[in-house]
Amino acid sequence: MPILGLETLSWLSDVEGKWLCIRGPFYDKYCIAELNGIRCNSPIASNRHKWKITKARDSPDTIMLQTARNMFYCDNQRLNVKCQTNDAGQNNWFKVHYKGQNQFVLRGMGGGSSGYCADEGTNVKCDYMPTEFNGRELFKIDTCHVHVASNQVYVPQSHMYAVIGSMYWAGWNTQHVTPIDTIGWVIPPDASGKKQCRECLPKAAIHSMTSNVYGNSIAVGCCELNGSTGSHTATCTQAQTWYEADEYCKQQGKRLCSDEEIERGFMQYTSCGGFPALLHWTNTPCYYATPIEGDAPESGNTCITEPYFYAVLGDALGGINPAPGMCPAGWAGVCPKQPVECRPTTEFTSVTANAYGNALGVTCCSYDGTGASRGECKKARTWYEAFTTCAEYDMRLCSMQEIEDGMGRGSGCEFDYYLNWTQTPCYNPTPCCGDNPGTYIYYDQIKHMQLFGGSSANTLVYGTAALEIEQIQKMRPMNEKPCID
Repeated sequence: MPILGLETLSWLSDVEGKWLCIRGPFYDKYCIAELNGIRCNSPIASNRHKWKITKARDSPDTIMLQTARNMFYCDNQRLNVKCQTNDAGQNNWFKVHYKGQNQFVLRGMGGGSSGYCADEGTNVKCDYMPTEFNGRELFKIDTCHVHVASNQVYVPQSHMYAVIGSMYWAGWNTQHVTPIDTIGWVIPPDASGKKQCRECLPKAAIHSMTSNVYGNSIAVGCCELNGSTGSHTATCTQAQTWYEADEYCKQQGKRLCSDEEIERGFMQYTSCGGFPALLHWTNTPCYYATPIEGDAPESGNTCITEPYFYAVLGDALGGINPAPGMCPAGWAGVCPKQPVECRPTTEFTSVTANAYGNALGVTCCSYDGTGASRGECKKARTWYEAFTTCAEYDMRLCSMQEIEDGMGRGSGCEFDYYLNWTQTPCYNPTPCCGDNPGTYIYYDQIKHMQLFGGSSANTLVYGTAALEIEQIQKMRPMNEKPCID
């Protein structure tokens, strides 16, 4: 650790005690504390992404990190940083050195190791020597750009998050309605009135601040104790206080879901009409009450409909060059199939194609991620249609990582050779002629390991397809119609 300078001391005095955001250098995106670590890949900062820095007593270059998600302190456990304790002890200390421009280096003091911390994209790990960084150690403080209304106050443990049943369900944001005025407030006439993704509400509330065509009652759903799945009540219970919802779940031998579980799709069931568009009580505490008019759009707490999602090849090895290895008749785009594409939710075909065509397939995963199904072999579906199909099976769309790890592979429908919709959003749509060769260099490297020795996870390499694109382009007939962006 470099010698502590006055600049570090001055910087710590400026940022201490304030709720700020932290950006990780791997993606240069916002960091959030999850149950088993810190993930830094969110493009939008919400109230959940706020952190508080506190200087440790008698040690001016030592800090404690506290997350606004649940007010827990973080400690270094070498392979990940867990934020799960209310006690601010020595294991929660981090050495810090300010590097200028709101950038800083951390060194974890707990977990039997005093390793330096680095952002690995989906995990912050404090087990590095200084020579291993390559720029991934320079975290950055950010002001979050989160709207703070005058009536937002610190309310420890008295408020809980209510989270929308499905932020991608078609009806969540349609037609706002006037809320039922039973708790002393009315939505201002100039407010949007449309349902947010989440709200921080007092436990005694039975209605949300925002609303839509399905109303503003807070729905009740419960999760299994082991977190395997969730369900609504048999009578589709709604308009209940947090205490009533919590007691109901306990009587059923279950518990209220966490906000993460609901966001993963545990309440996408269609048995209670309109419930995916209602907010559901969770067991996740919050600390800044949602204003009557709802959070401002820049807070990240409003429901943002993602315009693009990843579609991923169903089988990494066998799906790259399916026999007979040539484009369908009349196809003027790139072939063979790329490993991954970023597609608009309204599309039902991929940009690239192979002998099996360019229809997008539907593969669904179980809520606990232990199984997958291709159901009735539905293809050429939009993202919304694929989402609804999985919900009808009491399943969810798989994540990009799950498909890459082999979920659904070899289960029929020839979808090993199709791109399959996922629930992983993306932000740079694939151009009409496909991504440039070499786009998937990381996959190329693992592919090389598969073919020439070594080992890797099931995240098998797709990048060779990008390399073959160049050869396909060269072999294209002169009279073939080119692709136009």
